[in-house]
Amino acid sequence: LSNIACSSAPSSPTSSKNNNAPYWANVDRVRLSRMNRRLTKISKYLSFVLQHHPESIGLKLDAERWANVDDLIKQANASGKSITPEQVQDVVKLDEKKMFVFSEDGLRIRVA
Repeated sequence: LSNIACSSAPSSPTSSKNNNAPYWANVDRVRLSRMNRRLTKISKYLSFVLQHHPESIGLKLDAERWANVDDLIKQANASGKSITPEQVQDVVKLDEKKMFVFSEDGLRIRVA
């Protein structure tokens, strides 16, 4: 039995799935994937609130459908969604569809 190698445990900190790359090489990819999933969820939530149902969180839009960013975040958090200003900025900046826009002063947001 001592001559049988255990194939489930790597003998070195490399992964055979990724051309012998270090096992930690995929850590950033996993973090990015999780971040993208979180930002996608936030984007869908913002779309629901800003485009369809601002009243669902008690948010008031002006006549041109702009929402105050601080009020949006405050109302979302009060409604059980954990959203930070940085996440809202990332959603607007990284969204390939450019679905959301900030006002010139950056204090308001709306669906494009």
